[in-house]
Amino acid sequence: MSMDHPVIDLMHACVVKLISPQAVGTGFFVVPGLIVTCAHVVGNRKTNDFYGDPKGTIKVRWQDNDDFSTATVLPDKWMPDEDVALLQCHPMPEPHPPCVLLGRACLTYDRLSTFGYPKEAQHAEPATFECKGYSDDKPPMLKVKMDNIRGGMSGSPVLNMETKRVCGMINFTDDKNSMLGGGGVTAATLLSAFDDLEALQEAYHQKHPTWYTEIGVSVPGDLKVQVEAKIAETLDGPGLTELVNGFQKEFLEKEGVDAKRPAAISAALVKLKTTDALMLVSLAKESAIKALEKTMPVRGL
Repeated sequence: MSMDHPVIDLMHACVVKLISPQAVGTGFFVVPGLIVTCAHVVGNRKTNDFYGDPKGTIKVRWQDNDDFSTATVLPDKWMPDEDVALLQCHPMPEPHPPCVLLGRACLTYDRLSTFGYPKEAQHAEPATFECKGYSDDKPPMLKVKMDNIRGGMSGSPVLNMETKRVCGMINFTDDKNSMLGGGGVTAATLLSAFDDLEALQEAYHQKHPTWYTEIGVSVPGDLKVQVEAKIAETLDGPGLTELVNGFQKEFLEKEGVDAKRPAAISAALVKLKTTDALMLVSLAKESAIKALEKTMPVRGL
């Protein structure tokens, strides 16, 4: 029996090793039969030529099962510019491993954990980091420090221990032989790249609420109730001004929200929270997230 945090154990159970004649890397299940990994793990980003044997077919290892499954790169889900790719398992594994719960929020100094397959290691290995912020890339890249990222760990999920959700995916190292860290693709980029992924995640975790149970919520619908209650408290407290100021002007304009009407802001916030696959993570920019943290314990739910 593992002595680790239950959510870390869950993340470990979602991770697979991806093996082709050209490369070795890591991936993880996001919904049954679908594996997310880095584009460079399964193909040449310059030529758009998929790895595998036959072409585009990748061997999938899960835990100690070397012949767990095979997977193919979905051509319309190959995003070389963002360095993300989606793979379809076939046949569908039975019983199926768990799938990660994605969440957008990750702030500077958040504690992070990952689990992946270094090339020279027989088994997957953990690493722990601290978030040091984001790059100026478009889209921004998550930057981490305080542990080394070895070859083969590209495609490993990044678990935010503050939110207990997977906030990104490792895709580069600053130095594989040192503790300089590296970085990865954010969960926001993953969800934007695969336009149906959020709905599939919501449906999966409603049917299989194990991840929610491990973070202290037995039924996913309970999250909505808790957030609505916290919003009601906020509207009666001094945090309202801070909440209003925290929302970016472009977000309010996009949603057609009257910044002078607390009820409209409340309704927009409820909609925002409940349509985000029940992950309770703001779609607004970091200033909005910080404002929300001061008015209600969103990230602790």
